[in-house]
Amino acid sequence: MSRVCNCCHNAFVGFETIDYDDLTRPISRAEAKAFRLHERSDPQLGAQLSAGSAVATAAITLGVTLAVLGAVGWIAIPGILLDGGDAWPLVAGVPVALIAVIIGVTVAVVRRRLGSSRDWLRWQRLSAFATTNRLGFTRRTEHPGYPGELFSGDGELLAVDQLHPAVGRNWEIGNLSPAAAGPVRLLRGRARGYVAVRLDTTTPERMEVAQRRAADLEFERANTWLILSSRQGWNLLDVGTLRRLFALLGDLGLAS
Repeated sequence: MSRVCNCCHNAFVGFETIDYDDLTRPISRAEAKAFRLHERSDPQLGAQLSAGSAVATAAITLGVTLAVLGAVGWIAIPGILLDGGDAWPLVAGVPVALIAVIIGVTVAVVRRRLGSSRDWLRWQRLSAFATTNRLGFTRRTEHPGYPGELFSGDGELLAVDQLHPAVGRNWEIGNLSPAAAGPVRLLRGRARGYVAVRLDTTTPERMEVAQRRAADLEFERANTWLILSSRQGWNLLDVGTLRRLFALLGDLGLAS
């Protein structure tokens, strides 16, 4: 039977023995704090967090400034209207709505750049899962650089929650979002799950097996890569989801 990649086949024998306990085990506050400190000590991640802090600070500053201007307008507008006309409730409500939108977008930008408590918990679980199973985990990558239609859309692309081999990237599981930064993309973007597999040989038999297991996914052959994608993001803390994705890798010859 043909294989997707003879050179890396032996490295991935044993997907069936993967330990999923780290995805669900309780994490104490002390463990969560230690993980954050460890992650921030990494130069590359520290630089990303610093950049995120700068963006968050700018967003907060802009949000506060516009909110103040909106509040001033809310106070000043009644005096502008003659005789407190009937338009007062409508006009007065505009700055209030503007302030609410500004605050909401600012909070969303801050959470996006620095990560919420839920994000950090997910990253800690996935990092532990990868370490236990001798895999690699990457929190986020801007412009992941894979070929194919999914990765060539307009605007910035952000890959998050990426699981891959500890050495090399002959395959990768992750989520892709068009909302890398900015309130407009942030509000309209929807994540899509993907599996990227490097193909070193033509494997029609393997492809047919994988397509039968994942009829709900989109398959695209792009150069030497096979890209499988979902219309929605993967929940990679769900054991059933990961079992299915690793089974797909096995169908493609990356496991025995």
